[in-house]
Amino acid sequence: MEIRKAIPASPGIVIGRALVLDGTRDRVLRKYVAPEFVESELARLDRALGEARTEIASLAEQQGGVSDVQRILHTHLALLQDDEIRSGFVSGVQDHGFTPEYAVSRVMGRYIKAFEGMEDDLLSTRQSDLHDIEKCVLRHLGAMEDKGVLGDVEEPVVIVAHDLTPAQTVTLDPAMVSGFVTEVGGPTSHTAIVARSMGIPAVVGLRGALSLVSSGEMVILDGSAGEVLVRPDDATARRYLERADRLGAEDEKDSREAELPAVSRDGIAFQVLANIEFSWELDRLSPELIEGVGLFRTEFLYLQSARDALREEHHVEAYTRAADVLNGGHLTIRTLDLGSDKSPPDLGFDREPNPALGCRALRFCFEHEELFQVQLRAILRVSAGRQVRVMFPMVTSLEEVERAKGLLDRARSSLREQGVPFDESMPVGIMVEVPAAALVARELAEHVDFFSIGSNDLIQYTLAVDRGNQRVASLYTPAHPAVLRLVRMVVDAAAEAGIGVSLCGEMAVDADLPILLVGLGLRSFSVAPGAIPRLRRVLRTVTTGQARELADEALRLPSASAVNDLLRRHSEGGPDRP
Repeated sequence: MEIRKAIPASPGIVIGRALVLDGTRDRVLRKYVAPEFVESELARLDRALGEARTEIASLAEQQGGVSDVQRILHTHLALLQDDEIRSGFVSGVQDHGFTPEYAVSRVMGRYIKAFEGMEDDLLSTRQSDLHDIEKCVLRHLGAMEDKGVLGDVEEPVVIVAHDLTPAQTVTLDPAMVSGFVTEVGGPTSHTAIVARSMGIPAVVGLRGALSLVSSGEMVILDGSAGEVLVRPDDATARRYLERADRLGAEDEKDSREAELPAVSRDGIAFQVLANIEFSWELDRLSPELIEGVGLFRTEFLYLQSARDALREEHHVEAYTRAADVLNGGHLTIRTLDLGSDKSPPDLGFDREPNPALGCRALRFCFEHEELFQVQLRAILRVSAGRQVRVMFPMVTSLEEVERAKGLLDRARSSLREQGVPFDESMPVGIMVEVPAAALVARELAEHVDFFSIGSNDLIQYTLAVDRGNQRVASLYTPAHPAVLRLVRMVVDAAAEAGIGVSLCGEMAVDADLPILLVGLGLRSFSVAPGAIPRLRRVLRTVTTGQARELADEALRLPSASAVNDLLRRHSEGGPDRP
């Protein structure tokens, strides 16, 4: 038996035989057309583009209503209709004499290459979209055979592949695909979103997956923990089957009780907010579940089009759509967190030897103040008559807070001069996601209206572990005492200053950690929309007194393994288990 840990993408536990898909990518050779055939080849290119658009539109229509999958396919359709992309294809044929097949492959390859080596989920999403479009157009040009994914399988399988595009994923039959494992991807890639929407468990980012398993071998996939077990023994298989049955019962309970309030057994009310990147992510939730957005990531506005990112109206439209969906709930907009592995080349990013510690987030904004002003003005404009908050990411010092607030004051002044309305008292907060900010949280709390603990990055920077790197993924543990102590430090600082504090990230939905976080003093959480029902259910099982006892004991422990053992005993029904 081999056990590997990668990135959880879609929850659920499945056991089945593997179907390994060929990981090689079709290569389009450079070929030329004679000048007299250029016009006819351009006509063939346009026919293929039209057929590709028709195919994607038909797939979207088959989804029915408004769904995550339909939105993703509409994104593909929009990219297929993008004038800049089409002009690149046309130029390849018209100006360089390439065949349409090579022109498409060359242009799409150039876009895709810009995202290679970047592990950020948003960029993985964009790269996957581009692969999907390339394959679709080439197929309609006749350069690729449509072999499908499953072929002639006769029983449910666990797919193992280098990658699956969203369009491939949406055509999978859940009755025949128990789950899938890919070598690349991230938890918020479009492929992962499609998998969650279809209820197909998935693990992504498992490097070497194609050489780890052969078709026909038994595989256990835990999409919640990001674990893949190849050739499990009988005892392990039985244990995972029992866990799968238990999780299935919990999911049914979540569905039945989704709209019950998040109130502890001793009457303490919790706030459960959503983390989103696109306003349409809120469509999956009923109005009763949407208390507000604790983290609206805005990087997609810059990664989709640098030209649009410089248009204030583009930002205003995006923020307004999200705010209006909330029907009075507050919208917390995080200013752009570009840099590290989110570095679009057309926005002036230089290659850095260690980008995760380089010119990112606020540091980049301070170097490009005019670009920052566009976003700050837009946020202020949308705040008029709405519950909007602004939040600065990757803060490490009081000087950064003061400088960012100074730039916000500059945006306010410019709007006042123009007579443009905005909320003069719009709350201003910061992300606490590096140890430096946690350690000076008392000083920072005197200058902001709220904290949001970014648990994903706080864990990563505290433990010096890249959470997307399979070689060190096992060292990424939210239960590390250093992380818990930093969280307690931030919560205490916020309480002393009388400001709000929330925690966003996977830590808030990781096993019994929500109960531990309640014990550390947290009463507000912000998580992915799909995780809201489960978190609300877990919070309803807790009493704050028992949670404090659990947290106090955890803080005295010397290691992550000791904390995990404590949580395991608690979840298995210790004497004080609710």
